[in-house]
Amino acid sequence: FAGDDRGVCEGELLQLEGSGGNTYEWFPANLVSDANIANPTALLTADQQFILRVSNAVGCDDTDTVNITLNPLPVITAETDIDVCLGTSASLGATGGISYTWLPEASLSDPTAPNPLASPFQNTVYIVVGTDANGCSSQDSQRVTILSLPNIDAGQDAAICEGETVLLTAVGAQSYSWSPAGSLSDNSIA
Repeated sequence: FAGDDRGVCEGELLQLEGSGGNTYEWFPANLVSDANIANPTALLTADQQFILRVSNAVGCDDTDTVNITLNPLPVITAETDIDVCLGTSASLGATGGISYTWLPEASLSDPTAPNPLASPFQNTVYIVVGTDANGCSSQDSQRVTILSLPNIDAGQDAAICEGETVLLTAVGAQSYSWSPAGSLSDNSIA
């Protein structure tokens, strides 16, 4: 018996499964690691049919075939690299598979989701391994770069008399938003 017809993923070592005899002979012999054992290995580059001739102790022989389908690896695509401010989260994303595993897991909301939320404290390259319906896997990566927070200064505390105005001055950023805005002339300037 040459085993059941089945698929193998591209680049995966195939283990053939012969049984039922004392001696074995696999064809084509040049595609297997050892044509004269029950369970040789093969590395395929295309779909392949193997023929197995099995002989028993009294010299009777029989043949069987097994058809191996070579399944291509899925094209797993992670989203583009992203920059986030320190202390915020980023949504990762991948397509091309039916299941996913992201690494490192420590800062992820769900390392098996196609789009987990990442909350790293340092620059991190996340590797995603995606698996398709045939059980074949490949990977891609997405980098999250942590941007440092601006070092802003809103100036000295001030005391004023009722009805007076005071000039508020901030430095250290490119844009500003003062709050509460109600009593300010413009809450979006330094």
